[in-house]
Amino acid sequence: MQLMTWQLARLGSRFGLLFEPYKKRVMHGAMGRFLDRPMDLCVGMVEPDGTERVLPFTTLGTPLISCEQFERFNSITFRAYSEKLGVRFELNLHAPFYPQDEKLCTMPVFYLECRVHHMVHARWRRQQEEQGVDNVKLFIRLSRPETRVTAGDGAIDLHYNNHLTFNPDRGSPFPEKNLPPRDGPTVPARERIVSLTPGASPTAEGDGLEIVMPITMPDSGEKWRLVWCAHVADPVMQVGRSGREFDATFRYVDHWSDLDALVADAVATRDDHLAHSRRLEKLIQQAPLNLPQAHLVNQSWQSYLANTWWMSHAHPGIADESAPPGSRLDWFSVTEGSRLYQSTLNAECNSAMFYFALWPRLLKLQLRQWAERSGEHEPSDGRIIAHDLGLGMDARRANYKHPSPAEQNSDFLALLQAYTRWTGDTSLIKQHHALVVGLGRYLDWTDRDHSGFPSVGHTSTHASRYAPGFRASPKQTYLAIKRIVGLRAAADLLQHAGNADVAPDAKAFDQHADDAARRVERDAWVGDHLAVCVDPALDANDDQNVREVYCIYNPNGELLPFMVGMPTAMPRDLIATDIYSAQRETKRRYGNCNTSVETDHLRISQNLWRDMLARYLKLQGPPSASHYWDMQVMANTHHQSKGFVDAYITDNLAHYPRGVTTLGYFLATPQLVVDKLAPGATGTYITIDPDRRTPARWPLLPLADWKAGKVPIAVVDARGQVAIETEIDPIIIHGQQDLAEDGLIG
Repeated sequence: MQLMTWQLARLGSRFGLLFEPYKKRVMHGAMGRFLDRPMDLCVGMVEPDGTERVLPFTTLGTPLISCEQFERFNSITFRAYSEKLGVRFELNLHAPFYPQDEKLCTMPVFYLECRVHHMVHARWRRQQEEQGVDNVKLFIRLSRPETRVTAGDGAIDLHYNNHLTFNPDRGSPFPEKNLPPRDGPTVPARERIVSLTPGASPTAEGDGLEIVMPITMPDSGEKWRLVWCAHVADPVMQVGRSGREFDATFRYVDHWSDLDALVADAVATRDDHLAHSRRLEKLIQQAPLNLPQAHLVNQSWQSYLANTWWMSHAHPGIADESAPPGSRLDWFSVTEGSRLYQSTLNAECNSAMFYFALWPRLLKLQLRQWAERSGEHEPSDGRIIAHDLGLGMDARRANYKHPSPAEQNSDFLALLQAYTRWTGDTSLIKQHHALVVGLGRYLDWTDRDHSGFPSVGHTSTHASRYAPGFRASPKQTYLAIKRIVGLRAAADLLQHAGNADVAPDAKAFDQHADDAARRVERDAWVGDHLAVCVDPALDANDDQNVREVYCIYNPNGELLPFMVGMPTAMPRDLIATDIYSAQRETKRRYGNCNTSVETDHLRISQNLWRDMLARYLKLQGPPSASHYWDMQVMANTHHQSKGFVDAYITDNLAHYPRGVTTLGYFLATPQLVVDKLAPGATGTYITIDPDRRTPARWPLLPLADWKAGKVPIAVVDARGQVAIETEIDPIIIHGQQDLAEDGLIG
C-alpha cells in the first residue's frame, strides 16, 4: 500500500503513535492525539560504507528506497530496500488487542520487530556491494522536544512532562498549531524501549540502541525484538459522578503502579499477548471483505482506539454491582475526534458497532454514565439525557452548547434497548426504569400538534448546508422516525423493568409510536422517497421544494432495532425504496451527500450506517467502500495528515472515532440478529442469513467465548450451503435449503 498517515493506539490508555511519512516524523506521546509532540524516529540500517539508510520518519540519514506499508487490524509493517546490499528492511509494530481482556488491551505497550532479508534486486537496480556481507547493523534513535532521552544496556528511557491542555482552537489536526501552551498543567510521563534480543548496546550519542543482526532468508524467524512502554501515574482527567467530582487516573495504573512493573509484565507476557492478538487479526483477515473495506476497518479501528479513555476513580457511593464501596470505579469515554467532546451520544450510536461486535460492557459503562447526567423537564414531567459527558480533560458535565433533546433521548433509548436485548442483561433497565419513563414522557410531549413529528426539542445534531431552517425544522422526517423508535424502545424496556407500576406508561408509549408511524408514512412519503422534512414554511423561503429533497438520514433510526429483531418504524419495502432512491440522487465522488441539494457535505459514518441497514434489508448494489477509502487516502497523503476523516474539506472532523461503524460489516453482512430476551423456552433468538453467492468464512464475533478462545464461524461452501463451526449458541440459518432436492446439483 502507498505511504500515508497511519495511527497505532491503545484501548483507553492514550499511548499513541501517529506515523507521518510525508512530514518525516512521528507524532508521539503518553497522552495521545492532540496532546502529543513531534518525534524524530530514526530507525534503519548501516551499509558497509557507513551510510545510514532510514525509514521516512526522520530528517536524518539517507532514505531506503521504495518504502511501502502493510496494515492489519492491530499492527503495521513498513518495508523498504537497500539497493546497494540487495536487502529488504522491515519494521513491524503491534498494538495488542484481544476482546474482553482488560489487562492485555489497556497495557500501554507496543511490540516492535526489525529484520533484514536477502533479495535479488529492487527496480532492476542490482546490488552494488560485493557478495559475502552476512550481517548488518540496525539502529533506533529518538529525539523529542523537551524530552530527556538516555540509553543504557539494552534499553532507552524517555522522561518528559506531558501537557494536559488541548489547543484553544479545539483540536486542530495540524500538529504545528496544536502544541499545548508551555505554562499549562502537565503530568510526568516515563517511557522505556527494551531490547529482548541480546547484544543491543547504546549508540555513541546515548540517544538509542544498535545491534548487529544477520541478513536472513525471508522465511527466517530471526528478528530484533523490542518492547516500548509508557506510563503516567498521576490523575489526568476530572469526572463527575452522582453530583460529585473526582480526579481520575488511567485504569492501567490499578494494574501497574509504575513503569518498572509495567515493563516487567509486558516482557513476560509478550508471546502470549501477541498470540492472542494475532489470532484476532487472522479472524478479521479471513472475512470476505473487499480491499477498501479491509483498509477502512483497520484504519478506523485505530482511530477509534486513539480516542478512548479508560479511567479509574474513587467510588462515589452509587450502586454498582461490579465495584463494592471502597473500591475504585471504572470510567470509559470516547473523545469525538477533533471536536474533543467526551462520549457524544449520537457519535457513540455509530461507534456501538464495536461494542456489539466485541465488548458490550464498555457500552454499559457509558450508558450508566449518561444515565447519571439526565435532567428534569417540568412541562412534560419527563427527563432529558445529556448530549455528552464533557470536553477534553474535563468530564464533569455536558459541554455542548446546542443540545438536541429529542434526538438525545431517542438515541439513548435505542442504545439501551439494543444493549439489553443483545446481551440479555436487564440490570440497567431495572436500575433506571424511572429514567426510561421520564425520557419517554419527554419524547411523547415533543409532538405538540399530534402530527407524528416533534415540534419542540427538535434541534438536530444533523448539520446540513441545505437551508438555514433545515437543522431546526420542527418537521424533520429523520427525527420523527428516531422518535418513534425511541418510544417503542421505552415501551419494550419497561416490559423488563420488573415493576408493574410502569405498565401504563409502556402501553401509552407503544400506542403513541404506532399513531406517529402512520402519520409520518402518510405525510412524508413522496413517490419514491421520504421527504427530508414536511415543513411548508421552508418552501416559502427557498427555491427548492423541500418535499423533493432526498436525504440519506431518514431511515437512520431503524438499524439498531433491526439488529435485535424488533419491528421497524416504517414498512420495510418503503425503507428499501427510500435507500435506493436517496443513494441514486445523492451520489458524489466520495460517497453520498447528506441531501440531494448538496455537492460536498457528507458523513462517511452515516454512509456506512446506511450501508449496514441496506445489508440487513438484503438490498443489492455496487460496493461503496472504495469511494470512502479514496477520501481517506486523499486526506492522509502529501502534507495532509487527518487520520480517519468523517467529512470532506468543508468540515474538519479529523482523527474521528465514528468510522469504527465499519465493524458493522461483521454483523450486517452475515445478517446476524441477536435477541437474548426473546419469548420462548430458551429466551434466545439468534439468526444469520449470509450471502451465498461465493464461498466465505464469517467470524460471528459477538457469539464468541473469548476467554475459552471459541469463536463461531459461519462457513458458506461452494454449493451455497451454510454451516457453523464451533457453535456455542443455537443459531437459526435463514434461507437454507437442500440444493440436491432442488435439482441444482447431482
